Parts: sequence; structure tokens; C-alpha cells
Amino acid sequence: MELSKQSMSTSTSTLSLYHATTHAQIVDNHQSSLDSDQSMHNLDNIPQIRSLPSQVQIHPITPDTVKSYRGLITLLLPIRYPDKFYKEAVANTSGSTLARVALWDDTPTSSTSLSRKLASSRVVGGIQCRLEDVPSGPPGEFQLYIQTIALLSPFRQLGIATCLLDSIITSIVEHCDRTTNIYAHVWETNFEALEWYERRGFAVEDDVVEDYYQRLKPSGARVVRRRIGIEHYLAVKGRRKTTTAQQVI
Repeated sequence: MELSKQSMSTSTSTLSLYHATTHAQIVDNHQSSLDSDQSMHNLDNIPQIRSLPSQVQIHPITPDTVKSYRGLITLLLPIRYPDKFYKEAVANTSGSTLARVALWDDTPTSSTSLSRKLASSRVVGGIQCRLEDVPSGPPGEFQLYIQTIALLSPFRQLGIATCLLDSIITSIVEHCDRTTNIYAHVWETNFEALEWYERRGFAVEDDVVEDYYQRLKPSGARVVRRRIGIEHYLAVKGRRKTTTAQQVI
């Protein structure tokens, strides 16, 4: 494993999907993405390289974007996270980070520098995860927990939430080769969110975690979990070799 757990953990309407350590609100195309989601199932849910609108880019959360990310989470999620949570979001700003934002730039140009893109873009979505030991698992085996994933509702139906999730899975496959699964908590009556996860290869576990959401009625949560297997590691490494070969050509 290349990275330590410490380094790895590091005016809109609300959304219709909640998830994670709070209600977490997830968004994505609920209808038109069904065909692409079926393809993902056929490929054992290997993260796919998706085509996003030219206005959208996925970046690590940095000191320049963490304030907007915090505003997004505060706006969309009912639980207030402590300062430590946001400090962890910017603890690692490299490509291996497990905290990322989706940036929207209305006037993107290929010649614009990254610093100018960050300055002219707005945060429309974000995801933050942490790496954990697998309970009762062998030493050195890890699982990935989705703490939050959120997207502003006007930016639904563009595949942004799925790209945020896939970017994290790709990162963990590249940098932590002993990660065996990814999981999240979902409010027990949020059937749309549960379906969103199921279409992306997650299985809904049978047991309900009682009193998980103390501010909600009912207060239970369902755990959704997805295996990360050898096929994911092989696919990402194969994609990296293909990209390198194309660059050489």
C-alpha cells in the first residue's frame, strides 16, 4: 500500500436523495443513465471513464474550494460537520485524495490555466470518504466509507455524481491495493437513494441500523455495500497502460 490511512482520509433547491453520515443527498440521472448503468453491471461494476459536459471538472478539494464545499454541505445536509471534517478534506490535495469537488465553469477554454479555472468555477457537487480497517479482517485489509456525496439539483442528469464516485474508486484502486469494499449509510425510507446505489452495483444489507439518524423519523439506516475485486485493479491498471501508450504514440 502506497499511502497511510491518515493521508487517504483526508441559490438552489435541495436534492431528492439523501445519504451517508447524515442524510447524504446524491444525484444523478435517474432515467437516461439506465442504459449506461446496465453496461456497468455487465462489466462487474468496474468504474467507467465517463464523458462529462465540458463545463465540469472533478478536482481534489483545496484551500481555495473548501469554503464553497462547506457551504454546499451545509446547504444540502441537515447535520453540521465539525471543523475537523473540513480540515481532513484538504489534508491531501494530490491525485490520491478521497475528497473531491465537481466544478462548473460556464465558459471553459482549453488554454485556461488550472488556477484560473478554479477561480472562475463554482462548486456544484462533492464527495468525501475515509479509509477504515475491515472489522475482524486480516491486518492491512481496508474498506472505504462514503461520508458525504452531494450535488446541487440543477446539475442532475449529467452523470456528475457517478463520476465523483467512480473517481474515488479509481483512486483507491490505484493507491491502496488492499481495499476490498466500499459502503455507505442511507436513510431507511429513502428508496430513491437506495435504488441509485443498487444501479451502481451496491447491495442493500438486510439489517437496519436503528437510531442512526436521530433527527429523522424513522431514524434507521440501511447499509449499502459494493465489493472492490481484482477485476477493478486490472481494469484501472490496463487503462493506465493504454493511456501511457497513446501518449507515447
